[in-house]
Amino acid sequence: MYTVLVDERAYGLGRDDLMRELEARGVDTKATFCPIHLQPPYKAEYGHESYPVAEDLGRRGLNLPSGNTLTEEQIRYVADCLREIHEVRLR
Repeated sequence: MYTVLVDERAYGLGRDDLMRELEARGVDTKATFCPIHLQPPYKAEYGHESYPVAEDLGRRGLNLPSGNTLTEEQIRYVADCLREIHEVRLR
């Protein structure tokens, strides 16, 4: 799994918007896992507590396509898409 953290101020858009932009280009992404203290089995006991680092990672984390079947061409396509989206946002 290859995960990146999306810094909205530096990148020009947030994680969810970036996911939509990548999806429109045919790139499958997933949000990172929800922090454990907010998952159903633990929320009743720990959900009221604050874990700011875990919550920030859960909010900004984005899993990119990965695996041993990805071709070099596919990897470059994902990288090119990320670069293009970023460049458009900086204009």
